[in-house]
Amino acid sequence: MKFKFAKFPRLPSAAFPDIKASPVPVITVGLSAAKKAEPLYVLALIDSGAADTIFHGDIGRHIGLRIEDGPSAEHRGVGGQVILSYFHPIHLVVGGHAVPIYAGFCDQVEPKPGLLGMRGFSEHFKVAFDYRKESIEVTPYPSRQILH
Repeated sequence: MKFKFAKFPRLPSAAFPDIKASPVPVITVGLSAAKKAEPLYVLALIDSGAADTIFHGDIGRHIGLRIEDGPSAEHRGVGGQVILSYFHPIHLVVGGHAVPIYAGFCDQVEPKPGLLGMRGFSEHFKVAFDYRKESIEVTPYPSRQILH
C-alpha cells in the first residue's frame, strides 16, 4: 500500500527561512473496539520514534471504550512532558488490512488524533519512507496476533 506524505504549513524560521510546508508521514487508519464493528477512520502520524501506538482519548470514547478502565502507562515526549495513556485491545485497519492491536488512549496526545508507533503498528506492518518522493509504502507482515 502506498501513501503520499501530507503537507503541513510551517512558519519560516532563522534555521529554515525558505520552508513554508513540511512533508509529514500521515495516513488514514480505521479503529474499532469490536472485530465486526464499523471502523472509525482517522488520520494518524507514523512515528518510528514512538514506542507505542497512541490515539486521542476522544477517539477511544467514540468507538465505545471507557478509556480510564484500561491499564495505564506513562510516556515521555521530546520536550520531557509526561502523559498517561490507558491501553485497550482494538482493531486497526490500514488499506483494508485489519489487525488486532493493543493501543493507548490519552487526552493529551499530540498530534491529534494519534501516533502509529512501534508496538501496535510497526510490529504488524513493514514501513518504508521515501522522503525524496514524499511517499510511504506500508506492507502487512504475514498474519500473527499480537496484543501485548
